Amino acid sequence: MRTPITALKNVNTGGNETWTEEEGDNTRRIASLCVLLVVSFIAAAIFPAVAKRSSYLRTPRVVFFFGKYFGTGVILATAFIHLLKDAFRNMAKAGVDERWGEYESWPGLIIMSSLLFIFLIEYASTIYVEYLAEQSTPTQDQSSGSPSNSPVPKRPGIDHVHTDCLHGEVQISEGEATRIVGVFVLQLGIMLHSTVVGFTLAVTNGSEFTSLLIALIFHQLFEGLSLGVRISSLRPTLFASHGPSLPVTEVSRLLPDSHQVKRDARAFPTLALLLAGLFALATPAGMLVGILLRTAPQDAFLVRGLASAVSAGLLIYASCVELVAGDFVFNSKMRKAGIRRQVAALASLLAGAAGMALIGIWS
Repeated sequence: MRTPITALKNVNTGGNETWTEEEGDNTRRIASLCVLLVVSFIAAAIFPAVAKRSSYLRTPRVVFFFGKYFGTGVILATAFIHLLKDAFRNMAKAGVDERWGEYESWPGLIIMSSLLFIFLIEYASTIYVEYLAEQSTPTQDQSSGSPSNSPVPKRPGIDHVHTDCLHGEVQISEGEATRIVGVFVLQLGIMLHSTVVGFTLAVTNGSEFTSLLIALIFHQLFEGLSLGVRISSLRPTLFASHGPSLPVTEVSRLLPDSHQVKRDARAFPTLALLLAGLFALATPAGMLVGILLRTAPQDAFLVRGLASAVSAGLLIYASCVELVAGDFVFNSKMRKAGIRRQVAALASLLAGAAGMALIGIWS
């Protein structure tokens, strides 16, 4: 009798060969799960977040420069080369036209809806941040009890400066809030994609399993580095439990520039390690779902197709708007930089896109 369990065991990435339960099959999958977990965490956390602030790992700044734009190309290619193909192919195998009605563009509709949804979220959050910035801007009378031309206190007066930050609140500028939202959008899209590829690996067998595992190791390495570089660009003291701090404006007035840099370097990158850990868990979580899920193959294809479509919308928006346009078109520093710097950034972008497109041959 053909049960849903046996049907799932007959699913693989090619859809033609069977997945036979052999001795040690689950052991191989659990071992690959651990490998992908370690590779993902090292790529997203150890190198970008820790090496940038570690005094023992002296990483040249040029490495982060190339890594930033190389990662942009990786994410761009992931959206267009990997996710679009997976969304259309798996939803076609799931027979969505028969389930949901005669409409040939269900995957495209879901991708567009995902893109517009995350756009509306970011647009609303940006307006809200601007509103908070306007409301929190102190007037001349509120900001000080003395005339506006009062001298700025020297270092001994630091303890007498009363700000919200001194009472434990985090001061976040408008530009920084926009970067945080952008990183969160990127994180969500990449995690969804990593979950899908983990699920795919879990239902793959035979010689295809080994080749797909190798491709996914490089895949997670590239995506982890791309995400890690973006995460490491966030302020290290953000959401860190290291005690109260002064706002940037007060610090710049009262302390030498080197003091802020040293304080940030000593701060424990709590947020960076948390986001990197979530990314590292995404692929193993997808593999566990693939191993434990007991459903019909049509439903398995539908889950993979939906997740790929939603992830594609998120990453297309993040890569085109937040990364490519944000780093090049709307970045006046990049436009005014020297020709060598611009060429190096563009070359890194193209190299990342080409590398991820090449991996698409085997994944």
